[in-house]
Amino acid sequence: MSSLSRQRISRLSRDKSFLFRTSMGILAAACAIGWLVSMLTTKHDMKSMLIAANNDPEKLAQIINQKRDLDAKQVATWIRRAERIMLMVSILNSQKTPTEGLTAEALVDDNPQGLKSPLPMLEDLISDAKKVDASERMLLLNLARGLYADEAGAEEALSNLRQSSSMTPPVRFANEFYADLLRQAGNTADSEAEAYYLREAEFFVDAEYARNQIVQNLISNKDQQGLRKILNNPQYLDSLDAHSRMEIAAILRDWGELARAVIQYDYERSSLGGYMLSFFVAILWIIIIGQFAGFGRRQVILYTAAMILGILSASATLFAVVIQDNIRGFTMEGDVWHQLTYCIAGIGLREETIKLLFFVPLIPFLWRRPEIESLIVAGFVGLGFAVQENIGYYLGENFSAWSRFFTANFFHMAMTGLLGLALIQFVRWPRTRWEELLATFLAVVVIHGLYDALIMIPELAENLSILNLVIMALIAYRFFDQAEALAHPGRNRNSSPLGVFILGGALLGGIVMISSCWGSPFREALIGFLDSGLGIVPVVFIFINRFRDA
Repeated sequence: MSSLSRQRISRLSRDKSFLFRTSMGILAAACAIGWLVSMLTTKHDMKSMLIAANNDPEKLAQIINQKRDLDAKQVATWIRRAERIMLMVSILNSQKTPTEGLTAEALVDDNPQGLKSPLPMLEDLISDAKKVDASERMLLLNLARGLYADEAGAEEALSNLRQSSSMTPPVRFANEFYADLLRQAGNTADSEAEAYYLREAEFFVDAEYARNQIVQNLISNKDQQGLRKILNNPQYLDSLDAHSRMEIAAILRDWGELARAVIQYDYERSSLGGYMLSFFVAILWIIIIGQFAGFGRRQVILYTAAMILGILSASATLFAVVIQDNIRGFTMEGDVWHQLTYCIAGIGLREETIKLLFFVPLIPFLWRRPEIESLIVAGFVGLGFAVQENIGYYLGENFSAWSRFFTANFFHMAMTGLLGLALIQFVRWPRTRWEELLATFLAVVVIHGLYDALIMIPELAENLSILNLVIMALIAYRFFDQAEALAHPGRNRNSSPLGVFILGGALLGGIVMISSCWGSPFREALIGFLDSGLGIVPVVFIFINRFRDA
């Protein structure tokens, strides 16, 4: 790149008018592309199907059958989730906005007649399913009526399935559906239901649902003997998801199995798209923060190693979470003070300790180097942790990638960076810096715990959430003041942190906007996007104010 080009990039990255116009242009283009994506991809989305059905459950059944060629197992899944479908119908019928987080209880309170029965829709769904034969159709009708009909209809359906389950040889789904109805009858029928799930699983290889119910019952009862048999049975083991394997390993105190389950869990919930988005967020921060220490060959190798160790630290943290929550019983359940204690002595202490431990292998390569490298490399361990942690958040929240870029990613990076620097200074001067290391460690743990508590504890989130903005501001100024004080005095910045931050954030917001439109109505995606954007405006201004003179 020529000297003239570098100068132009450096000038434009500091031109506030250029940054504003360009970022607005990126977001406007993203909205236009998002509208087109929404138009092309909402044909098979549940919400779009509800809209197409004009909120009519019977018409919805026809649309589902037209768009999805269902077999008996798939129809059974729709039957079991029918209440959720009717909840979505009621949300669309509600006058409230889709961002208010409606619940079934809230909707029933607003509507004295309660939620509509899903039974008419399910009967239409079953009758029109092309891959369902006559015998399966009767079993599915009895399941639907047993779950959602009035008392007389439910009792008749239960009796019909009882007769079907006693047939020899067993009929596929008869024992499984009968067990579903027995389980709904109450705890007294749980053991009897398990026997029918067992019969279904014994005779039919593809009875994954029945096996899953057996496993969940064993986990609920902490039946160690039964769970050991599960782990030795390939039919059950192959169908277990990672979360169930983690729960089983915790009950059996099988640390090797727990480690394998954690790795499986991280693999199962990961996706190429999720990792690409998470690494894109990380790269923006690497460009912004890495400039303080430079991008020489040695630094790049250390940055890469730090990111890898940070990603591994997230998996190690999940291992510790299972031990702490499932084995030691230290959870969020309890009053406000207990929850606050958990956030500090549980989440804060756990995460900061593990991230610091994964920074330790890099100490031999840093302790004789300039301190700015220790701050940045330790920060990138925290950033690697955030990369892996982000994946779980991206699965459940459409706009979390944008908000976490400004909050959690920087927070993890800054906290680990400051703590790692204190550890390096202690290694160099153990007699005089141990108090500073201890004070920094305690401060980081408490601040981390308070930050999470102000989000996770409803009583605190409702009244004191503004304190999180104060915490973020203090951490941002502390980290960047430390970086500026330690940075190489003659370092050359081709682009300003402000420019990378604004344009990178706008580009990320555009990506998130477009991806949220995939399979969703444009209006709903736009409302969610604007709502998430308004929530992070104060944090954005903290960074802009800090970067404006950089």
